Amino acid sequence: MTTQFNLGGGFNAEDQLNEEVTDKKDKITLRYQSRNKTKGFTIIENFAKGLSADNLIKFMKFIKTKLCVTCVAIDSNSKTSIKANKLKGITNYDNIIIQLQGHKIKEIKKFLIKNYNYTNEDIIIRG
Repeated sequence: MTTQFNLGGGFNAEDQLNEEVTDKKDKITLRYQSRNKTKGFTIIENFAKGLSADNLIKFMKFIKTKLCVTCVAIDSNSKTSIKANKLKGITNYDNIIIQLQGHKIKEIKKFLIKNYNYTNEDIIIRG
């Protein structure tokens, strides 16, 4: 005699696992790096991965005007800055970091939580 279980509802574990993987966001790293005693810059890592070129350019322009800072996209492999018009030609944003003038970690964290639906657990602060 064999026993069969009918769970009903059409639950499929593989589908559930795939949904969890696609909903998962990368953790964003915010870090402060000082240049000398009084000056430094804030670096945003892993944020550009989820954005298109237009959205990244809009984000950078908004941050420039809102926080009154310089904001530059940098290729972390070649350590060179990327102009806004060249960002549209890039297809892979895995190595792009965003560099801001000054210590703006608290402001950026609030902005990302409010406008991009990140949580405190999704944002890692170093430095």
